[in-house]
Amino acid sequence: MGVAPRKKLASTEEKDYSVRQREKKVKVETPLANIQENTFFKVIFLDSLSLEQKVEEVTNILEFSDNKEIDRVKIQEFDTFKEYLQSILDSNMKCNFKHGGVKKVER
Repeated sequence: MGVAPRKKLASTEEKDYSVRQREKKVKVETPLANIQENTFFKVIFLDSLSLEQKVEEVTNILEFSDNKEIDRVKIQEFDTFKEYLQSILDSNMKCNFKHGGVKKVER
């Protein structure tokens, strides 16, 4: 059984100040940094396709082949895209919560 391919992770540097106020650089890995290269991202956010065409295209991409390694890579890429969508949802929820949520305006 083969080893699943590792995600390409982009890294950013953040400052971490300890008790003695020394600056230390810490690398933070972000798996969603290159999401524009994701096959599913490209299909879903392609304006020229209708909703039905997008569904059909994603279905075609997710069809299993005779090569299990390729199928694993496709599933991993799909999982990465789902993580991206979830991170957007979480970010929006935090933003709404931080600003008091959606308020009904009375006239």
